[in-house]
Amino acid sequence: RLREALSRRSAALARVAAIDAALEPALAAQERRVLALVPQRLMAHFERLGREHGEDAGWLAAFREDLDEVMRAELAHRLLPVQGLLQTLHDHDAR
Repeated sequence: RLREALSRRSAALARVAAIDAALEPALAAQERRVLALVPQRLMAHFERLGREHGEDAGWLAAFREDLDEVMRAELAHRLLPVQGLLQTLHDHDAR
């Protein structure tokens, strides 16, 4: 819908929307490969913390914080393209 909104505003914004649409499949494949590693890395981190701290359950709270931070980072990463298009639309309308 955002690409459609851009396309209706001007020819220049229609080109931006077309470029975004063309780049999405190419970048999505790489993004999936990289993000697919996240659960494995989190599991390794979880296991390492468990080994290092043993019976002390305090490390679980630290792991939850790390997990929350990773999830927020992934969400921010996934929203970047939309935020870029929204900013482009906003900048165009502000002119």
